[in-house]
Amino acid sequence: MKIKKYPLIAYLFCLLAVSVLFTGVTFARYKSANSANLSSSLAAYGCSYTIDDISTTSIPNVSYWLTESDGTGAASTPRTMRFTLRNYTEGRVSEVDVDGSLRVYMPAEIADKMAFQIAETGADGNIISYTPEVVLGELIYEGGSYKNYNSESVYTGNFKDYYDSGEGKNGEEENLTVQGTLGGSGERVLKAENSGGSGVAVTITAQSLVSRYCIGYHRGKSEEDYSAQLFIDLEKEVDYYTIDFALPSMKFTAAEGRQSREYILYMTLTDRIISDEMSASWDQTNDKWITSPPKSQSEAYYYNGAKVLGYHFEQTPQYADGSGSTNVRVTCAYDFSGGFTVSLQHIAPIEEASAASYVHAIIFGGKQYVTYNPSEAEEFSFGAQTGMCDNQNGAREIVISSLYVNPLSRKESDGSVTSFGIYEALAKSYDVRYSALFEQAS
Repeated sequence: MKIKKYPLIAYLFCLLAVSVLFTGVTFARYKSANSANLSSSLAAYGCSYTIDDISTTSIPNVSYWLTESDGTGAASTPRTMRFTLRNYTEGRVSEVDVDGSLRVYMPAEIADKMAFQIAETGADGNIISYTPEVVLGELIYEGGSYKNYNSESVYTGNFKDYYDSGEGKNGEEENLTVQGTLGGSGERVLKAENSGGSGVAVTITAQSLVSRYCIGYHRGKSEEDYSAQLFIDLEKEVDYYTIDFALPSMKFTAAEGRQSREYILYMTLTDRIISDEMSASWDQTNDKWITSPPKSQSEAYYYNGAKVLGYHFEQTPQYADGSGSTNVRVTCAYDFSGGFTVSLQHIAPIEEASAASYVHAIIFGGKQYVTYNPSEAEEFSFGAQTGMCDNQNGAREIVISSLYVNPLSRKESDGSVTSFGIYEALAKSYDVRYSALFEQAS
């Protein structure tokens, strides 16, 4: 039996927040309505939110909760998101009472293995209070089947305690009144809320949607080399959850004028996610996905029931001003005419030393994409030496002439060719979104 040793990256289960919403605004303006001699005016409504910090956009898919020999249990490493809710935007203060909530949108495959906890912070940034930790899998299921609740009481102290925040033990355990189920078909809703304690309310809405995701494979000049992963882009119907968290302090009273509140969301993976796609090895028959694109929709490729749409991988070109290198994603999507539509995205950190990134388009040669046919690999060109990212807050010109589109080979500046192999699956990436929701209290 041959035992291989892999670096830590071999165990990453990437939950890349492709569409993380870093700022958000909800705004509506009402004008007076007139009918004959009657008129009425409706109050202005304006709210906003910002996601101030995300600790990371990936979660290692490992079993954190194995019991250690001393009985202490393994150390947890929660992912955190700090956000601010406001009842105003651009100088406009809401003239009506508003109920706010935090919204998390993620696939059930991930959410079923997650525990969440919310902390409210004061003006000095210190934590004022915690909600109890809510373990979604233990709330949703019983004995491996969907639990159907009819205004039943569930005690959070019966959930396994994952100590996700490190200080999470400060959160008092509470009884939640639970209604609904996520079983069945169509839109399914489960509501759990507390009264008298933290007042936390959790609403989970499940829907089956045709969604895109990708599988990342180990790619390198050898099995010991870990170059940028090759991600195969896929599409199929999966269950997604929209999870809304509300607290009494997220209610804004118009009579109190301009207000803002800050919170921290703690997210912890409770168990390793078992997936056939995550245990797969690259087969040479898969080379067609990246070398022989289908010529029509009827010839589309499928993998584990998912439609193959193309692939992407990252490279590190230089900034045109010589200030250093940056990360660029090269995406090759099937045009279903025998070629690929190639687009470029700049991957820049939200802030210096941040693990979370902001992905935005690069414009090159006045275009957002170019067609690539594998049979013309040697003649392929982006049609421009540089491209400009469309980040309005800090657009940068990037040298793109060194980028390549074939993940199996790269032509070097001296004319030589570097070859790559594709090996085991290392990561799975979904569209995960964070935002806030505001509703007029009535």
